[in-house]
Amino acid sequence: MQTRQSKPLSQSIADAADLIDCVAQREAYRRATELIGPGLERITGRMPAGAMDGWTAPVTEPA
Repeated sequence: MQTRQSKPLSQSIADAADLIDCVAQREAYRRATELIGPGLERITGRMPAGAMDGWTAPVTEPA
């Protein structure tokens, strides 16, 4: 049976801070794409918010 090695508290805190920072960065990026999306739409055509992050499904025109 293996025993679980626990991380030092300082490393656990650093890991949690990295996760929070990552989530905050993703949210800031999502909001930024929502804000600049309309401006880019005028320049390049239709661009849904979040399209630059690779997670947003492309907008398809109805048949």
